[in-house]
Amino acid sequence: MRLVNSFKFSLLLSTLVLLTACGGGADGGTRNLAPTITNTSPDTIDERTEATLSITASDPDGSIRQYRWLQNDGPRVSFNDGRSSITFEVPEVEEDTTARFSVDVVDDFGAISSLDIVVTFRNVNRAPVADTQQLTVDENSSIEFNLTASDLDGDTLSFSITEQPSAGSLALVDGDTQLYRYTPNQDSVADDQITFSASDSELSDSATISFDVVPVTTKALRITAFALANHWDDTRWVEISNKGTTSINLKAYTIRTEKLSAIQFKPQGYYDIQLPNLLLEPGQLKTLVFGINGLDTVNLTSPSQPYYIFLA
Repeated sequence: MRLVNSFKFSLLLSTLVLLTACGGGADGGTRNLAPTITNTSPDTIDERTEATLSITASDPDGSIRQYRWLQNDGPRVSFNDGRSSITFEVPEVEEDTTARFSVDVVDDFGAISSLDIVVTFRNVNRAPVADTQQLTVDENSSIEFNLTASDLDGDTLSFSITEQPSAGSLALVDGDTQLYRYTPNQDSVADDQITFSASDSELSDSATISFDVVPVTTKALRITAFALANHWDDTRWVEISNKGTTSINLKAYTIRTEKLSAIQFKPQGYYDIQLPNLLLEPGQLKTLVFGINGLDTVNLTSPSQPYYIFLA
C-alpha cells in the first residue's frame, strides 16, 4: 500500500511541472507573441531641417506598452523618447553622413521586438550671395573696386562679368582679388552699371554694381525732378541737386523751360529763368517753385509779383 501511494504522488508532481512549462500566455494556455514593427522613416534627411523617424507597431495578442529609442552612432541629436516616433533637428554636416538608431517595442506581457533604422544626413549646398555696390566716380576719372560675395558653406567662389558697362570701360587689375577699374567715357556724365556672377561651381548668384558719374564743378548741377504746368497760371517747380564736390552759387545758372502752355506770351514757347543768389553745398538738394506772369522776365526776389520764384 505504501508503494502505490508513492507512485501516485510522483505522477501528480510531474503533471504539474509539465503544465507550468507549457503555459505563459494571457489565458495560461497560449504562448505570448512578440510585437511586429514596420519602419516608416525616410532614408535621407537634409541637414539643418527638422526630421521625424517613425515606426508602426502592433501586438497580435495584446497591446504595446512601451517604445524605447536609442541613437547608436552618427552626429548626435536630441529627442524625446517613449512614442512611436521621434523628432529632432538635423545638424549641419560637411558631407553626407550616416546615423544609426534602434527602437525596442515592448508588449503588455514583456515581449520585446527590436528594429535598426539607418538614415543619411544629407549635405545641402547653399548658393553664394553676390554683393551689390553703388559707387561714385568723377567725370574723366576712374575708380577701382573688388567684386565680392559670401558663401555660408565656405566654398571657393569664381567670378565672371555677365554685363559690360555701356558708357565706359572695365579692366581687370588683379584676378586673385577680383580687383577691377572702371573708367567712364571721355566727357561723359552718364550713369553706368555692370553685372557679375559669383559661383561655387554648382549654384550662383548675380549682383549689379552701379556707377554714379559726377560732373566737374562747372557741370555739377542736376535737375533731378520737375513739374510742368497744364495752365499758364499753374505752379511749376524744379528740383536741383549739387552732385559735385564744391559749393555752387545758383545765380550763375539759367533754366530754360520747354513746351510751356503759356506760349501765347512767348512765341518761341519757352522761358529763360535766372536762378536766385543761393549757395548749394555738395550733395545738397533744393526745390525751386515758380510761376509765369506773361512778362519777358520773371522777378526772382520781389514778392509783389503775382508769380515769382522762391525757395520752397
